[in-house]
Amino acid sequence: MVGLQWRAFRVLSVSVSCMVAATPAAAADRHVPSQYSTIQAAVNAAVDGDVIRIAPGTYNERVSLESGKHVAFRGEVGKAAQTVIASGLDGAVLIIDGVTNPALLGVSDLTLTHSGVPGVSRAGLFYSGPLGSPIVIERCIFRNNYSTTDWAGGAYIMGRAEFRRCAFVDNRTAFHGSVGYAYDNCPVTYFECSFRDQLSGSGLFYARNGATNFVSNCQFRNVGTLCSATTGTSTFANSTGCGVANIGGGGFVNGGGNIWNSCPDCDGDGIPNLEEIIFGASDCNDNGLPDSCEIAQGSPDINGNGVLDQCECPSDINASGAVDGGDLAILLSAWGPVKPGHVADIVSDGVVNGADLAIMLGEWGVCD
Repeated sequence: MVGLQWRAFRVLSVSVSCMVAATPAAAADRHVPSQYSTIQAAVNAAVDGDVIRIAPGTYNERVSLESGKHVAFRGEVGKAAQTVIASGLDGAVLIIDGVTNPALLGVSDLTLTHSGVPGVSRAGLFYSGPLGSPIVIERCIFRNNYSTTDWAGGAYIMGRAEFRRCAFVDNRTAFHGSVGYAYDNCPVTYFECSFRDQLSGSGLFYARNGATNFVSNCQFRNVGTLCSATTGTSTFANSTGCGVANIGGGGFVNGGGNIWNSCPDCDGDGIPNLEEIIFGASDCNDNGLPDSCEIAQGSPDINGNGVLDQCECPSDINASGAVDGGDLAILLSAWGPVKPGHVADIVSDGVVNGADLAIMLGEWGVCD
């Protein structure tokens, strides 16, 4: 366990620099909880290059990767909201330290939370590594992380990091960076991320002594002051927001393309589109709109499975990758009334007939 005093000393004493990359050993997947009852047990058994595969569930633990080991943490794609690492302990939820080769790392499809426990100190993620190449954190949710000291609520970064399609919800700090704290000279990027209900003593993003935050194509809803800095900068580009208390703050840079009076919400449920997608709503054509909205607006979903037809091939009923004679034979053999959900009932009306045949012939050939 990492004590508060030791960690505070570590923050002051760590020197962030590029180092010689580690040589990976034979990599393996280590599954939690089927092989290891806790994430930390899998980490302890892992070697460089291993991947910790975490099944949906709630894991009440703090996870520490501080031995200079290099492993990746992967939840199931699209299941971040159901794959939760929850710590009510003082200190970060996930600690990654002693890094020399970020290419062997990565965090995806997980929720990191202090479970709303008031008074805990430190961020959801603490990362210390080199400046040359980034650790990539994608499709993760940072929720209900609290810091009562000079630490971030969401993520404390002492290295180079990229956040992609992450959501930050109700993270707080008494001092700097309810979303993120970029340490001296560290470059941090946030791309297509969502930020909601963030409060801070001085700003959502903190850039200390030459550090940089670059926030691009993101959404903000009900947040406080955007940024604060000593001698660093936080640049915002092509982002949207509503309910932003202070568009600016120390080190704020307008990178252009921002719209600060808009939170696109195609279904009017009060949740911006990007946030819905990060939390698991399907966006199969990756256009920033949940499929449910496009289907409601008239885009075809012939089989009624909630996925746009343009993203699948409903006539490929034998899943061969093409619509051909094999599919036609199955359809003709099932002609007439069928049970609900029959693969040949392409239009899902309870009968296989000319309507299904017409769709199949229209999709004939290799599926896109």
